[in-house]
Amino acid sequence: MPPLFGRLQSSLPDSSGFEITIESLSPDDDLAVEVAAVAVTVRLFPFRIGRVSQQGSGHRVTARALMLDDPRPHNVSREHCVFELRDGQIWLRDCESTLGTVLNGEHLGTRHGQVDQIVPPGESELLLGGHHSPHRFRLCLSRQPG
Repeated sequence: MPPLFGRLQSSLPDSSGFEITIESLSPDDDLAVEVAAVAVTVRLFPFRIGRVSQQGSGHRVTARALMLDDPRPHNVSREHCVFELRDGQIWLRDCESTLGTVLNGEHLGTRHGQVDQIVPPGESELLLGGHHSPHRFRLCLSRQPG
């Protein structure tokens, strides 16, 4: 499936030097809902991920947000998670989403007792919502020289 978006290349200045590439992964489950592919490059933080308010309107991308079109039953909360720059590192924080966030197999969310985690350099896997959620992503975190 071709990406719905081209790479988001922000023209706004960024002094952090960090870059995260977010790309859709195929759902593990053959019964999963088909969703449009995503490919986004993030250079500005904080960067949030959530659900569009009107179902069927398609994904939306800005320099600071990725809003996913998530059909019912929803896996993604309207304010699901956010990438933040703290203490010279990129953190992923769950924003009290209903079904939680999973980064590299580690569950984040208030009911899991841990709401944030450092995103390690290189590749990671991000899951938004429950284990059967179609919203799975490959993250690649790098730091640009400068």
